[in-house]
Amino acid sequence: MEIPSKSSHWAVERMSYWLLFHAALITGSLCWFFFAGSIIPLLLSSWISFAGMARATREEWRNQYWLGGPGNWITWLRLVLISVFLLLLPTASPLLLAGAGLLEILLDAFDGRLARRYGSTSLFGAYLDQEVDAFFVLVMSTGLYERGYAGAWILTLGLLRYLFVYVNHFLKTPRQEEVRSNYARIIAGIIMVGLPTAFLTPPWLYQPALPLLGLLLGYSFLRGFLEQVKSWRVEKLKG
Repeated sequence: MEIPSKSSHWAVERMSYWLLFHAALITGSLCWFFFAGSIIPLLLSSWISFAGMARATREEWRNQYWLGGPGNWITWLRLVLISVFLLLLPTASPLLLAGAGLLEILLDAFDGRLARRYGSTSLFGAYLDQEVDAFFVLVMSTGLYERGYAGAWILTLGLLRYLFVYVNHFLKTPRQEEVRSNYARIIAGIIMVGLPTAFLTPPWLYQPALPLLGLLLGYSFLRGFLEQVKSWRVEKLKG
């Protein structure tokens, strides 16, 4: 995630607290799904949280385009597609579920380009894009579990981001931003393509592939955690 340089440190710090709230709301809703079997709280909590984030950052986008501009409109559309996936999950065919997921990924390739083209990059857009990506991974993992493609272990793929939010919050100094490297973007792309594609593949392929995706994602977060610790120590020494 690239934080626009015009964003104040106070705004970045404020968004870090929204991340804590968002992580708590999403993980709580997933627990509800796991124990009660209802997907509705996860759907509603996602929209409540993202709407709250848009309201909290209104000063960043209200004098530009509505809700942050064309790039962010694409990101909101991605969130709509994720919601449609959740609603279709109990009854839709694997082809339809995979199609919804892959269409969402295709749209992800355009939001950043549009934001730069129309000069509407913002703190709001950076966080919105990153957290919709994370929510996508969580929902795809949930779908694979619900439809019997993998056991409950696969839910950890979606929960890793939110666990990292908690850990990262206490490893950052108030003026420090989250570390995000190129390798993390590459791995995230592999995960985002691999999860919906599993709905289309035979068991002999997705059964070994999904654990490999889990190991790859775990490696990414572990390496990111170690880099954040290193960055935190450097900031402490400077302070």
